[in-house]
Formats: sequence, C-alpha cells, structure tokens
Amino acid sequence: MRSSMNTRPLGEQGQAAKHAASALTAASRQARREALYLALAQVPAGKVVSYGQLAELAGLGRAARWVGRTLGQLPDGSSLPWHRVVAAGGRLSLPAGSPPAPSSGPVCAPRACWSTTTGWISDGTAGARWSTAVRVRPLSDHPQAENRPMPRKSWRDAIAAYSSPATLVLLLLGFAAGLPYMLVFSTLSVWLREAGVARETIGFASLIGLAYAFKWVWSPLLDQWRLPLLGRMGRRRSWLVLSQVLIASGLVGMALCDPQTHLTWLIALAVLVAFASATQDIAIDAYRLEIVDNSRQAALAASYMAGYRIAALLATAGALYFAEGFGSTVLSYQHSAWAGTYLVFALLMLPGLLTSLWMREPPVPLKTQLAAARYGFSHQMVSVLVLIVLLVSVPAMFTQLYHTDFASLVRGEASLLDLLLEDRAFLRALLYTILTGLCLSTMGRRGLAPVLTPVNDFIVRYRWQALLLLGLIATYRMSDTVMG
Repeated sequence: MRSSMNTRPLGEQGQAAKHAASALTAASRQARREALYLALAQVPAGKVVSYGQLAELAGLGRAARWVGRTLGQLPDGSSLPWHRVVAAGGRLSLPAGSPPAPSSGPVCAPRACWSTTTGWISDGTAGARWSTAVRVRPLSDHPQAENRPMPRKSWRDAIAAYSSPATLVLLLLGFAAGLPYMLVFSTLSVWLREAGVARETIGFASLIGLAYAFKWVWSPLLDQWRLPLLGRMGRRRSWLVLSQVLIASGLVGMALCDPQTHLTWLIALAVLVAFASATQDIAIDAYRLEIVDNSRQAALAASYMAGYRIAALLATAGALYFAEGFGSTVLSYQHSAWAGTYLVFALLMLPGLLTSLWMREPPVPLKTQLAAARYGFSHQMVSVLVLIVLLVSVPAMFTQLYHTDFASLVRGEASLLDLLLEDRAFLRALLYTILTGLCLSTMGRRGLAPVLTPVNDFIVRYRWQALLLLGLIATYRMSDTVMG
C-alpha cells in the first residue's frame, strides 16, 4: 500500500515533467520559426538564397534541413503579405501568423507563382544545391492571380500550325495508314462473301486483324534493328518505305488472286499486308513523337486522324462503289472488278511512299539510342518467337484440356496411362503445357526481356492506373467496330 501510494505522485510528477518538456520544445520550435520569418523579412525581394543561408541569417546554425522541412510543411493556402518564398518543390508560402507587414505592400494569391518556380532556380545560388535554392519575390495585387489565363492563339497561329510541313506529312501518312486496315478487314469480308466463300472461312479470315492488336510484340525491333540497305535513309523513314512497299505489293498480289480458286494465297497475302500495315503504324507513331515537341503534338495527331478517317471511308464505301462500278454485284460476281478495285488502292499508296521519301528524318533521341544498345537483334528475334509460342500455347493448352476425357478417369473407366496412350487431346495438352512452362522458366523470361521491358515500364509508371488505361484502350473502339 505504501509503495503504491508513493508511486502515484511520482507518476504525476513525471507527467508534469513531460508536459513541461513538450511545452519548452513547442516554445523552442515557435521561437525558431519566428527567427526564420524575421530572417526572411530581411532578404531583399528577388534575391536567391539557400536553406543554409537562411539558417545562418536566422542564427540557427547548420539547420538547412530543418529550414527546408519547415518551409515545405507550410499550408498551401496561406501567404505572406509583402513577399512569398517559393522553393524547388513549388508549394511554399508563409502562414498567416507570420510577422506583420505594411498594408500598402502587394499581396500574392497562393498559387500565383507555381508555374514560374522552375525559372526562379538560377545560377545565383552562390554554390548552394539546386534542391535547396529559394527566392524571395514581390507579388502582384490581384486576388485571382492563381487562375492564370491560357495563352491566346490567333487564327494565324492555328493556320501556321496546320500548314506546317510536319502536319501535311502526317496527313498523308495517316491516309496511307487507313487504307490497308479496311482492305484486309471489312472490305475483304465483303469480297469473300460475294465470291461465295463460307461464313466460317470469312470468320477465320477476320482474325487477320489481330496483327494490329499485337504489333507491340515487334515494335521494339524498329528501334533495335537498322535495315541493311534502306537504313541509310534513317531509322524511321527506312521502316516506312519498307512497310509501304510491302503493302502496295501485297495489295497487287491480292488483286491477282481469285478467292474461288486461290483462297489460300489471298489470305496469305492479306496477312502480309496486315503485318506490314501494323509496322507502318508503329513507325508513324514514332515519327510523330520525334519530329516536333509536345506543344505541337495535338495538331499532328489531328492531322493524322483526319487522313486516317478519310482513307478508311474511301477503303470501305469507296471500295464497294468501285467494285460495283467495275461490274461486280452480289448476284453476279466478277473477279476482274475486285482486282481493279484493289489495284486502284495499291496505287493510292503512292502518295504515302513519296512522302516517306521526301520528308526529313527526325533526330534519334538519346533514350532510343540507349534502348537500342541494350538488346541485340538476335535477342530481340528470340523474344518475339518466345512470346508468339507463349501466346499460342496458353489458349491451346486450356482448349485441349477442355476436350480431354477426364470424366472416364473420374468414373474409373480409364486410367491415366490410357489417357496418355489413347486420348490425343490430353497428349496435345501436355505438349502445350511443356511449351508454356519453358516460356515461363528463367531462360524463357530472359528471352522475353526485350519485349516485356516496355510493358514493365508502362506498369511501373502508371501502377494501378495501368489497368484502367488498358481497359479503356481495349474498349474505346468497340462502338467503332460494331458500326463497321
């Protein structure tokens, strides 16, 4: 009892001591803040100082980190009446309880100087680190300065943006990109239907469009590999010329093939056109991003889509009009009419080819050069091969497992050995399982590195938002496809 009675006063004394210590600490922090604010008031407007210099001016010694942390934790909605401190982080302002200022001084809105933060970090830091440089600046007297108006552009600026050589180049390249996509997809389906090809075969032929869905598989090749002869033209132009020549040649070959007698050759040439067209899309996107800076990307994208849409309309409704004009209808099929139609569209690839030969090659960014030196061409080709095997093996494995007669094994009518010897679906499922395991092994993942590195970079950059972006990409064209 005596010990417990003596413990309580000691606990109360300890609590009082803690409260006193915390009060002293808070008072010390408040005193340091007031010293810092007084030091800031002594800095001339426009002078660049560092956190260390502010600490020395306030008599705080080597407290640069504390100064930076204190300024960085200030509420964004507060302001100092006669000047404002902005650091490299871009979100600093002094609290309303800071030392009083003359009422006649200019006032600043909280975010008035946000966009000019980078420009304030200059060479006048007197040896200070870039991340610790701050500048004291007088501010304007407009309470709505945080709503900075967008830069005004005149009609002359818009006309100059859309009449620049780069914009005209993207218009013609967009036209060249829109033609082959429809000619191997919807227009080819109409041609096959008029020729009397079965619907099942037409459905399988529509899988040609998967070349556009998986063009990311070989897109790193365009940065990694320089073409032997055409490579002298440049990294982008050489791939554009090669793909456009293959597209035009493939369309001519398709025109010479009658689906009633040479359906296999027609489908094979359509696959060639689809892969060449997807490669052309990759090269055009890379060219658009490298030829101008970000401020002009919107005009280039709009010009590209305008050319693409015009070509898509011409390759669908225009192709049907040409075929009927040349003498082919649903009731009376004429191969010569469709041959003439596809020859016309092969000639329409000529403006895009001439554009690729005429336009200038954009400079190769340093990031692209470093990425090209990271993996060799043989490693890149192996990665494409391994990924194709993986994409084929996984769905085929589940399909064969679905067709395997596991019911007889469960009922006891057959043994596992019987499935191995008699059930071909089970054998094929085992084969695809082995191929999948090899692709996902350590050696297989090393082989997939050139292809998966951009995907991993995308996921690391956007994290969970990458799923939302992929969902948007996978569905935003659905209505477009249904409408034809």
